[in-house]
Amino acid sequence: MMLEKFIKLNKGALSFLTALIILIPTLSFAIDATLYGEVTDDGGDPYLLVWFEYGETSNLGYQTPTQRKYGIGEFKDTISNLKSCTTYYYRACTRHENRNDTSCGEIKTFTTKCEAPTVDLKVEGQDTSITVNEGDSVTLSWTSTNADRCEASGDWSGTKPPFGSERISNLTFGTKTFTLTCYGEGGRAQDSVSVFVRKVLGAQTPTVEKFVRNLSQGIMTFQKRVSATPRDVLEFEIKIFANSQMKNVKVKDELPEKMRIRENSLKVNNVSFPGNLKEGINLGDLKQGETKVISFIVDLAGPENFGYGKTDLTNRAKVYFDGGEVTAESVVSVLKREVLAAVTQAPTGIVDNILFSLFVPLALAFSLTFIFKKKILKFEEFLEKRKKEYRIFKSQKILNSKIKEYHLKKWLE
Repeated sequence: MMLEKFIKLNKGALSFLTALIILIPTLSFAIDATLYGEVTDDGGDPYLLVWFEYGETSNLGYQTPTQRKYGIGEFKDTISNLKSCTTYYYRACTRHENRNDTSCGEIKTFTTKCEAPTVDLKVEGQDTSITVNEGDSVTLSWTSTNADRCEASGDWSGTKPPFGSERISNLTFGTKTFTLTCYGEGGRAQDSVSVFVRKVLGAQTPTVEKFVRNLSQGIMTFQKRVSATPRDVLEFEIKIFANSQMKNVKVKDELPEKMRIRENSLKVNNVSFPGNLKEGINLGDLKQGETKVISFIVDLAGPENFGYGKTDLTNRAKVYFDGGEVTAESVVSVLKREVLAAVTQAPTGIVDNILFSLFVPLALAFSLTFIFKKKILKFEEFLEKRKKEYRIFKSQKILNSKIKEYHLKKWLE
């Protein structure tokens, strides 16, 4: 009779209730599940041990602590720290306390709740809306959790990865809204940012000027045109003034072949600047009202590279930017003089002697006359000065005599 009861226990003593999943709102967002089982027949021996086995596969792998149970009826236990959005396998087991007669029920499953996805979309690193100029670019960046894909909408489109960034270029006037919706097993999440694109009124072509000065001749002022001779040292200056915002500014100088930029002489706003001006240097963006001054030293070629007379060398600078380009130039006028042969003369006879005999006395007479005349004029000036001093002295002496005579007369009275 007892054997039949044990067999009955092993074959059908357990029944199960569906697992109840409970979300515990802790900081770690851990998930707990309460499992229920039922003993419907104890085989005549009410002293039982009960427990649950569970795991992420049908192989189970985990077990709850055993509990003592008296007789038939329900029992339960709670398992903790489960993963979200995960299917778990479990079964209930029992045996008599004093016997190794374990009996387990069928394996059942439950799935923990999936956590809702989150998404955070930013523009230029900010969550708030920003204002830019027409034609500008902005960078959108985003992160998400519990999401496997995202979709862009509004003023951009396409499927996006769960995290990343994207550059939006050439924005047009108006308010632009960028929305990103991310999807996961726990649902979906959405975030948006706005960009106000203002129109740039009165956009103007930048002012570009090109100047040059000749350092070898000591000329310190920059001019549009200068004179030079072979092997002179020149300094060029390119001035750029942004009458309105300039994007992606590049400067290129087309130097004539008879000019060579001195190494390490390139400067921007008086600060050394790397790069090859003949190939072009990048200055980035210029704000409205901003000025850039590019300067560099140039060595002229030697005389063997120039023909006799004047050679004009035109130096052109080109400034490129989004929306156009501007050219400015200056001129260097290089003069190479002819080397004249030395003048030679051979004596021809009596005529040469006569000319020499007449010229020397005349020159000597003219020189003596000039010297004596100059001396005489200076002597006359000296006499005139002495006469004037004497007249003043005499007048003063007469005046003093009159004053003394007057005082003597008054005393006698």
